[in-house]
Amino acid sequence: MNTGQTMLTIAALTLLSIITLRYFASVGQSGQTLADSNSGLTATTIATSYIERAQGAQFDELSDGVPLDSMQKFYNTILTAPGVSLTAETASERLSPDNANDFDDFNYFNTSNPFIVVPEGIPEIYKVEFNVYYVDTNNINVNAGHRTFLKRMDLKVYRIDTGVVVNMSTVSAFFRP
Repeated sequence: MNTGQTMLTIAALTLLSIITLRYFASVGQSGQTLADSNSGLTATTIATSYIERAQGAQFDELSDGVPLDSMQKFYNTILTAPGVSLTAETASERLSPDNANDFDDFNYFNTSNPFIVVPEGIPEIYKVEFNVYYVDTNNINVNAGHRTFLKRMDLKVYRIDTGVVVNMSTVSAFFRP
């Protein structure tokens, strides 16, 4: 083998090595993307589950059993006050969002007190944060700061070790049946 053939062989092996490294790097990146997608799907499932639970709860603790005509006239005193009052009222409601009996009980599990979820059969840990506040019909994206017949819940679900985040929202309304 002469010098020209040796140089050609070294160049071919170098090119083959570069192509092989790029291939395995893209396979590794695809695996990471797939893992992040699975985490996003799990986080979306968790968020949807809590939205469904919240929508199944009553609108407000204080308005339960109040006649509709009284509600319409005196909602400023019958509904729970905005701000720190929108939270879980009892110790059992503070154990888990599963124990919430009205929409604003979920607000207890906020940024300073997130709820930890470990899905069964999956070695992943997620945190769920809720933010519940009154909104006005003119703009449901902004905190109204006063009592209305609409409450909005913003959920943030994120996987602790990867930082995959899912944000979702829902609106609950007190309306005439």
